[in-house]
Amino acid sequence: MDGLKRMLATMLMGVLPVSVAGQEPPASTPNGGAAASEAGAWKPDERKRQALVESLRALQREPDNVLFHSAMCYDMTMPPASVQYTCETCGAVTDLPYQGPGELSVELPYLKRSLRDLPVKVTVDASSLCSKCGGGKPCGIVLTTSCGECGKTFSWSVSTSEEKDRLKLLFIAHPVRFFDAGPKGMGMDGTDAKRVIENADYIASRLFCEDCRKKLGLTGK
Repeated sequence: MDGLKRMLATMLMGVLPVSVAGQEPPASTPNGGAAASEAGAWKPDERKRQALVESLRALQREPDNVLFHSAMCYDMTMPPASVQYTCETCGAVTDLPYQGPGELSVELPYLKRSLRDLPVKVTVDASSLCSKCGGGKPCGIVLTTSCGECGKTFSWSVSTSEEKDRLKLLFIAHPVRFFDAGPKGMGMDGTDAKRVIENADYIASRLFCEDCRKKLGLTGK
């Protein structure tokens, strides 16, 4: 009987998780939070960067090859008049009008995650959304780009709903096969060379400095 008990105990020790089997859990790694944050930081990707450049050149050369497709239109609930934004820096809570600044504050976490996937480094400063940290600056966000060719930094701002909606162009897959024409019944499907070039100019101007856009042939001129 004692031999049978010992055999069962040995079998259980082999199948139970190590913490249940009596071993100490691994010690926590110092600065584990910082390491996790670093793992999610932006990293350069030369293959994606080159694909972006070639795609933008193609949009300028052959804009008629890209189509506009309308999305399905869904009934939207009435947005709130305002939203509360909690500053990541000081913790202050600011009431923001939903139209424009409020929308930006709601989508800020998604925007930051999406920027990490770009082949060009773009950072975002949302301090002006905060009544305390903003210091009276216009309410919105400021993005700073390290030019995808030379690395020179330049900044640009987003504060309106229209500007926020245009940001999605930065995250479109390359090479571009089609652009979103907007809700069905409101956008125009098919080809539109002028709009294709406008979209290509927008993307290039947010990811490359003016000198490098000319050098890389991304200006359409």
